[in-house]
Amino acid sequence: MFPPPRLLLLSGGTTGTPKLIPRRHADYSYNFSASAELCSISQQSVYLAVLPVAHNFPLACPGILGTLACGGKVVLTDSASCDEVMPLIAQEGVTHVALVPALAQLWVQAREWEDSDLSSLRVIQAGGARLDPTLAEQVIATFDCTLQQVFGMAEGLLCFTRLDDPHTTILHSQGRPLSPLDEIRIVDQDENDVAPAKQGNC
Repeated sequence: MFPPPRLLLLSGGTTGTPKLIPRRHADYSYNFSASAELCSISQQSVYLAVLPVAHNFPLACPGILGTLACGGKVVLTDSASCDEVMPLIAQEGVTHVALVPALAQLWVQAREWEDSDLSSLRVIQAGGARLDPTLAEQVIATFDCTLQQVFGMAEGLLCFTRLDDPHTTILHSQGRPLSPLDEIRIVDQDENDVAPAKQGNC
């Protein structure tokens, strides 16, 4: 028998209908601890939570919980304004941050005039929606750090590009499953597996 849920995550859902997703201690601790290991989070890491923290991505991919579990530091902000966030990165020595593509675009544009020292940044994660490869290139060039693409569902499946993946993999994919036990199938409208390089549904 499964233990009762210990956390309810907020999600807009693939249908756009708001929902609560129950998670248990064991599966959620795997969520953030395995993510933290994959993302090289350590006691020296400083995670900036700029996205709403009630969602899985900034909370536990590895997010706040993964960073704290490794003894790192978490910086919270209630603003996504580049005028406030970028000086905060410089002040706190932020090493890791998670962004959605729209925010990544704003950050790239802001660097045309915002000149805070962001050299502490090691990893920028992008998730929540598809990141256009051109914008991905701009993020890497602008911030001179590793871009990590993230795809996931609050129900549990998480995919990451690895920090040492080839450049083209980082630009054109959202990675592979975090857990070796997760399996992804790409199928056609009749739920038959599609051939490699063919379009289908997950």
